[in-house]
Amino acid sequence: MAWTTTSGIATCHTSPSWSTDRSAEAGFTDAYHADWREGVEPIPGIREMLQRLGLPAAVVTNTYYPPLVPGHLRRFGLADSFQFVTTSVEHGFRKPHPTIYRRALATAGLDPADVLFVGDDAECDYHGPRTAGMRAVVVSSVPVARVRDDDRIGHILDLEPWLAAARTG
Repeated sequence: MAWTTTSGIATCHTSPSWSTDRSAEAGFTDAYHADWREGVEPIPGIREMLQRLGLPAAVVTNTYYPPLVPGHLRRFGLADSFQFVTTSVEHGFRKPHPTIYRRALATAGLDPADVLFVGDDAECDYHGPRTAGMRAVVVSSVPVARVRDDDRIGHILDLEPWLAAARTG
């Protein structure tokens, strides 16, 4: 293996006989993710809000590394707050592909009309779930194009009052 640099771009050249040391690759991947995780912190108050809501919850996430999101949930003491995690890398399609929502619904044993999908991306967490028949809410502090203002909350902790208003309204 050789590295060359042209115009500031590093390129790796391998010979056909070069093979990957899988244990070294796994060690590097684990070290990279451990370092990356250090910058991720839980939102203060999220565990308490989930406990107060007392609703079944799951995670549907686009990720390239299967243990990443479950690891975050364990690290933050939130794993018990979620029934399961559906990852795009394990499913084979990323949100907003309709099959990832169908898989999560089947795993939960729920009808889409009985589910509220909450996320921060308009395509993946709003339009995709709505196309699958779910109600959806986008978390954004600013208005989002093609998302109704009634379907937007400014912060994830605003979900609790939003749900209370939806139940009485």
